[in-house]
Amino acid sequence: MTFSSSAGYASAPLRRTQFPVSLANSRAAVSPLVDAVAAFGTALDEPTPHGTCVAVRLPDREEAQSCALDAECGDTLLSSLLLPAGELHLDEESHLRSLQLPRQVLFAGGRLALRRALQSLAVAHAGPVLPDEHGAPALPDGLLGSISHTDGLAVALVSNSPDARAAVGVDVESASRPASLRIAPRILAPKELPSLGRLAGMSEHTELTLRFSLKEALYKALHPLVLRPIRWHSVVAHPAADGSCTLDWSELERQAGITMHVEARWREHAGYFITTARARLERGSGALTPGEHEAEGPRRARW
Repeated sequence: MTFSSSAGYASAPLRRTQFPVSLANSRAAVSPLVDAVAAFGTALDEPTPHGTCVAVRLPDREEAQSCALDAECGDTLLSSLLLPAGELHLDEESHLRSLQLPRQVLFAGGRLALRRALQSLAVAHAGPVLPDEHGAPALPDGLLGSISHTDGLAVALVSNSPDARAAVGVDVESASRPASLRIAPRILAPKELPSLGRLAGMSEHTELTLRFSLKEALYKALHPLVLRPIRWHSVVAHPAADGSCTLDWSELERQAGITMHVEARWREHAGYFITTARARLERGSGALTPGEHEAEGPRRARW
């Protein structure tokens, strides 16, 4: 089973596999702490061990649709009444107009979070940040970045790093949307299952949501380095109460024929799990070539 994801606004699961996993069909409740922030306002801006993390409050469906109805171009375009003026690049605004309204909200929130993270790092980047061939944000050399979103929140992680053999990943999930234990054997390797439910103060269902989120963040950090589908069970993750995470990625190294250093952390903020990861190829270890990636069968991921 390869990694998949759920997204807000009932969008389709990420097509990283023909057997996607989603946490729940219902929409999660937005935290009052986040809901108090204005639409597309900053809900979090903090450094992490893996880069600067910025979260942006997403307008709900009703907010987006009501403002879209007021827009001159009709009900299919996110209104400038909601979007902060001048924060998106013109090419990003053009890309946004090619999307349906729910995807416009997600794209705008993710790019605003990423640009504010760049500002927090005092990085001047005037160019557009558009999706690359895998759907990830295409940043210039020297910058690592990742984006995630769920109901009510978009999150970006940015690291100012000269290391071309490194990548970062971020994921956000609502802690109020507990995962069904039926999907536990698909997400967790056999050696992970016995420890599920042992995290203090957290139910098995909620902890499974956290572990799902950790593996999503890990996928985003690992995929640019291995350039192949990554199986759920090929990375083992044991979260600790202090936000640290014990990892075992030896199976993935064996599958990909490379050597890496991998880290992951988590935190709960205003009712959301925010997980971050960083991966780096060790010197002398080569990643798969694009040709080998295509032979494996590329997967599309919209991050």
